[in-house]
Parts: sequence; structure tokens; C-alpha cells
Amino acid sequence: MDVVVVHGGVDAPATDPYRATVERAALSGGEALAGGSCLDSVERAIRTMEDDPVFNAGYGSVFNRVGEIELDALICDGVGGGVGAVAAIQHVIHPISVARQVLEASPYVLLAGAGATRFAVERGIAHEDCATELQRRAWQDALAAGSIAEAGLHPFTGQPIPAQGCDTVGAVGCTPTATAAGVSTGGLFMKAPGRVGDSAVPGAGAYASAAGAAAGTGLGEAFIELLLARQVVARLEEGAHPQAAVEEAIGVLSRRSPATGGLIAVDRFGRVGAAHNGVHLPVAAFIDGQLVPLEPTRLPRC
Repeated sequence: MDVVVVHGGVDAPATDPYRATVERAALSGGEALAGGSCLDSVERAIRTMEDDPVFNAGYGSVFNRVGEIELDALICDGVGGGVGAVAAIQHVIHPISVARQVLEASPYVLLAGAGATRFAVERGIAHEDCATELQRRAWQDALAAGSIAEAGLHPFTGQPIPAQGCDTVGAVGCTPTATAAGVSTGGLFMKAPGRVGDSAVPGAGAYASAAGAAAGTGLGEAFIELLLARQVVARLEEGAHPQAAVEEAIGVLSRRSPATGGLIAVDRFGRVGAAHNGVHLPVAAFIDGQLVPLEPTRLPRC
């Protein structure tokens, strides 16, 4: 069975254009699966969301405290066992593609900061501006107010509360012979320069093995401390259904931390799972040639 599952970030609104882009990302990833490449599927799905400024990934990502955009991304080859990641990279709209270049064209697993940006240039990836005027105004408003809270802005996106935010985007995929997972994010709004979240850490934001793949979204520090994506895949390796695995992991997150989070997963049989403890998590899947909207399980916080 050929499957790709895509999420648009925990607490992203359950409205267009979020839902429409998530579905378009699933379609894009599904088209790549026609050629049998899980890595292509995951990369293309995530690139679709990196291109859309409503998501906190790629173009339209949030600013840090000093008015810079630093991006994290990660891609995992479940069967080959390879991982590529970038952390605090600047001036690229598609950090997921740089992460894939790290996986396939370097002896490294993770490149960070100026070195990651230099690597991207050396690999022929265009030097681009990810800033939007909307995010620039949000940064200026937070500076003027003295804090995110005083400005009434969401910590994930910098947009006015009660409008919800949008965190890390991600995708997982499987074919009869391969699995893959990936995530991409602009991180926390007004974060300290150099702060790196789970989207650059294998096993935290995403993970894949021959048994299946998982990709998360939420507060990166909590996902790193718990290696939450690895926990999900470990349960898939034991034979658990992906839905049970993601619900268990979100339960662990809720018991150990006040953090918001969400997870999607697929196993080698093409079974899927999705759960979160936030307000919403937009998810769509492409399963054997058909677009399938999914409604993740919403779990209470302990």
C-alpha cells in the first residue's frame, strides 16, 4: 500500500487556506509516491507547505528576537537508515530540501547556522528571503509591547490571539518497500537567536525505521526531552497500530509537560494514526491514489 500523511502544525485553524494547502501537500506527496520514492513524497509534501506563508515553515516563518528567521528541518529514510537535518539555517525557503541534500550529498547528519546556509549555496540552492510583511509587523509589535503576551500574540506564529497558531509542518510516507518522515519549521516566535527545536533532532521531531514513520509538531523542548517520534516508531516496531502509538505518545507528553503537541504516523502495512492535545491539527492523507481527509484524535491534557 502506498500512503503519505501530512500535517499542517498543531493549533493551525480548521479553515481554508490551511486545510486546502494540507490537502494539496498530500496530493503532491501522493504524486511522488507514484514513482515509488518515499523521500520524494515527504520532501514534496513539505515543500508545498513551506511555500505557503500561512504556515510557520519556509516562506512566512516567524522572526526571532533580533529580527532574523532561523529554520530547522529533518528528513529520515526509514529503510536505508539515513538522516539529514539543518538547524538555524537562514535565507532558504525550502530547508527540507537542504536537509535532504545533507542526507544524500554529505557525510554528515546535521549542519547548523552559517555552515548550513553555506552548504545550501554550494549545492546550488537559491539564497532567498523568507520574510513576509505580516511577520515583520508581528515582530515590531512584540518589541513595542515589551513581550509576546503584552502584544497579545500567539507564541507559535506571532499572530493575534484568539486566532490560533501554526507550528511545525510534517509528513510521513510508506510504500511496500520504503518508509520516510520529515518536518520543517520556523520555530518559536521571538525565540533566542540560535535556539534549535525538535525539527532538527532525529527521534524528537521525526523518525523512521523499516517498521514505519512518525512526524510531530509542538513545543520542541518537550519533544527533544522525550524523543517522542522515536517512542512512536518503537511502538510500531513492537506491532502496535499507529493510532495507538501516537495516542500513547501524546499521553506521555501530557503527563510530563504542559506543552501542546501532535503526531502523525504510518506503519509498513499502510495503517495510519494522528492525535494531538491542542485545539486542532489539520491532517490529510493520500492512500492508494485517493485523497483522504483525516480527523485526528484530540486528547485531553492531564
